[in-house]
Amino acid sequence: MAVRVPCLQAILQPGCEIMDDRLQNAFSLLRKIYARIPEFKCRPSCGKCCGPHAWSKLEENSISRYVQEHKIQPQKGFLEPGIPGCPYLSADKRCLIFPVRPLICRLYGVVENLRCPFPIKPRRILSRKDAYRLTNQVVELSGKIFAKIQNEDSFQEWKPA
Repeated sequence: MAVRVPCLQAILQPGCEIMDDRLQNAFSLLRKIYARIPEFKCRPSCGKCCGPHAWSKLEENSISRYVQEHKIQPQKGFLEPGIPGCPYLSADKRCLIFPVRPLICRLYGVVENLRCPFPIKPRRILSRKDAYRLTNQVVELSGKIFAKIQNEDSFQEWKPA
């Protein structure tokens, strides 16, 4: 049975005791979308692709929960002078949020126009069309789950294509 929460902010707060069933289901669907991406082993201590990236509200929520649970402090590093890096890239160029990294980080190195500059190759390369499809699925899932949480009547059950 789903717990009814008074407002969206109640379940979005990292560390909140209320974990709405719908949000848990959305995290599960997000993992299924991620599972469609070929595995890619990054070059250790590289960080060249770890710039400031955008991510969905759902991914932001997942990252926030992970950061709080693991007591991770955002970093203030730079990829190059004047070019800010990801706040979750450590000084020794390790991803501090690797298990919950967003879609863009998972796509780097496996999409035809996001190839790694080093001679590291995935088992297969995704087309731009495939990458856009996955991106749209994450954005759509994120938007619909938060619309559902805010207004029960505005949501129809969503499943990834």
